[in-house]
Amino acid sequence: MDSPPDRKRRKTSADIWDSNHLCLPHSKNNFYYKNGRMCSTWYLITAILRTKIGSPEELVHAILGLNPHARVAKQDLAGLAHYFETMPSDQSAEFFLNTLPRMQQVALNLPEICPDPIPTLPIETRNRVFLNELQICSLLCHMFFCTIPFRSRHQRLKNLKFNDPDMLRLSFQSFPTANFIELYGSQNIDYELEVLHGVSSTEGTPSPLTSTQKAKLDCLMNYFTSFFADHPSPSVKCNWKVIEIVRKQLTEGSLPDWSSSTAKFPPLVVKHTGNIEDGDPGVIEVDFANKYIGGGVIAKGCVQEEIRFLLSPECIVSRLIVECLDEEDAVEINGTTRYSNFSGYSRTFQWTGKANDKTPTLKHENRNYRDNRILAIDAQNFRMHGITPMDQFTIGWIVRELTKSYAGFHNLNSSSQLSPPLKDVTVATGNWGCGAFGGDVQLKSIIQLMTAGCAGVDKVMYYTYGDKVAATALEDMYNKLKEKTVGEVYGMLQSYEDAYRTWWEKLHEKVSVVQEKDLAEDAIDVDDDASQKTEPMSTADKVGAKEEEEKYTLFKHFDKLLSGK
Repeated sequence: MDSPPDRKRRKTSADIWDSNHLCLPHSKNNFYYKNGRMCSTWYLITAILRTKIGSPEELVHAILGLNPHARVAKQDLAGLAHYFETMPSDQSAEFFLNTLPRMQQVALNLPEICPDPIPTLPIETRNRVFLNELQICSLLCHMFFCTIPFRSRHQRLKNLKFNDPDMLRLSFQSFPTANFIELYGSQNIDYELEVLHGVSSTEGTPSPLTSTQKAKLDCLMNYFTSFFADHPSPSVKCNWKVIEIVRKQLTEGSLPDWSSSTAKFPPLVVKHTGNIEDGDPGVIEVDFANKYIGGGVIAKGCVQEEIRFLLSPECIVSRLIVECLDEEDAVEINGTTRYSNFSGYSRTFQWTGKANDKTPTLKHENRNYRDNRILAIDAQNFRMHGITPMDQFTIGWIVRELTKSYAGFHNLNSSSQLSPPLKDVTVATGNWGCGAFGGDVQLKSIIQLMTAGCAGVDKVMYYTYGDKVAATALEDMYNKLKEKTVGEVYGMLQSYEDAYRTWWEKLHEKVSVVQEKDLAEDAIDVDDDASQKTEPMSTADKVGAKEEEEKYTLFKHFDKLLSGK
């Protein structure tokens, strides 16, 4: 097999190639076949990354060359090419003259930067991984060049000893995807229809980039540009800050008995303005996570978790380390730096400039770190196949969400080894799982307050993201429940399921009545002159117009119980 020329440096790097460690690009087991011959992928990487890359076209050509067995085609990089081709000339020159060559060098220095094996954090483990800023930058550079050994999601095989790249893909099928390739293609349907399929849907040639896709690339390019502006000659000898990735899992018997718990809600501060990540240093930020950590950050998603990872791209490396989350798991990412500011959400998301992260740098046990902590907990998706938003009010799903939230909130005072134990634990959270996943805002707020109380959290900061009505409702209900025990609130939740189903059935009876009335009116008016008629109000409009104010919400149920009616 062809071998890379830097043999001496390779010997300094331990090479473990299994599902319990991150399989690194420079491993001797990382190879591909060419004309029936087994070839070293690292040899190919070093040959290409030692070559000057001076234009968008050359960058696309390099990434294609770095992926000989990944079936990457030129159109898969259309978005990336367009991004750099339309970038202002001064920014493009800065990137290709200064930033990109340093990215190439830091990627090539990976064996020296990461001389020890990097463990992964698979399912059913409680462990942590420490990486410094330079190690994370080197790994992100490889993700940028799409040179992390590819991982797919087929049947999981553990503890394999193998030489075949296909077996590598099998081994990591339950980890998130790693390389940025999904971010580089066209995500604009109009572009794909016209350029790839010849179907014209707009005037002129549409851009392969969506505005959200461009904003994501802006955040990532800002990270690389800022990092190398601050560290023009990065060296392993520098005193780098450290980032900690922790996989937490509940131990047997550690869950509270919700029905008999005597814990009470912690102090609560509700804010309808501001964002979770804008809080004070030391406050633990809740990441509304996907089961595959980071969600669609390097693909199409752009909601709370994806945005938080884009603001601090060091978080993205957790995708290399953390296997998909289980029912009693949570993840902490501690010590990251915020590089970007933003506006908008989802399709309106935009990069608005560099951030000046004023979070203090502290030191504990010879490690420098930023006083920043992110807690990732994944809510249940109540819009997935076979589950409906109504199901979340059944006690089984309530217990699932209580368990997941508690898995994150418990032991927060001592779960990090990056910092000394916390004297006071403040958690910043919000409408966890209430967007695309269909969660109920009132239910999720109560669940988080219950688990925070049981876990000994000292204060909860709750952000409603501009929703004053939700903020006022939560404050009012908190004041009514704060003297109740968690066990008493749990009993109130149990009684809501039947009450909600009764309301739901009555709503559908109303729908049926309106539908019958509409059909009767349509039969009478069938001969009327259509030009003289206004568009009739649909059944959904008629019933839904008052649905929000009439809906039997959780807080209405609580008010009824508290008033004794």
